[in-house]
Amino acid sequence: LIDSTYLVVGADEANARRLLEDFLSRARTRAQLAVAVGRTVKSASECHLSRADADHVLGALRHNRSGGIVAGMNDTLASVLALHVADIFDGLSTATPMHALEGYDRRHGSELVATAHTFLDKGGDVASSSAALHVHPNTLRNRLRRCKEMCGVDLSDADTRLILMLQFKLRSS
Repeated sequence: LIDSTYLVVGADEANARRLLEDFLSRARTRAQLAVAVGRTVKSASECHLSRADADHVLGALRHNRSGGIVAGMNDTLASVLALHVADIFDGLSTATPMHALEGYDRRHGSELVATAHTFLDKGGDVASSSAALHVHPNTLRNRLRRCKEMCGVDLSDADTRLILMLQFKLRSS
């Protein structure tokens, strides 16, 4: 069972973070604690917005198994968004580019998933991607072509890249 404690601090986010980081630095069980900071609100009637932010941030910290840190929405936004999208992916599992690549890899003993991951991680740079995979640049280009022709996964398409990057983000957490 994971417990949560909520604290309302009458300060802007920077000062609240400073206070909470000081608290965390003194905690004996620091590594087991995660402190999530919600947005600064103008009135008590908006506290629910700050709490919702803190809950989302805490969810991301827990998913990433991050402890001993103070984090806000700016620190965890990609993880928060990816977690929201995860439920959608679960419902569309067979319609995703990842599913197509994994199926091809399984049937053919290829490495299209690893190729796509590295290619995206290296910002689409063929030279650094091929070096990281220890393959010739032409081998990488052939794999990328296979992604498109055999799986319908076009890594030159921005939407496809976004979907795959979200799925890889969820896996790495």
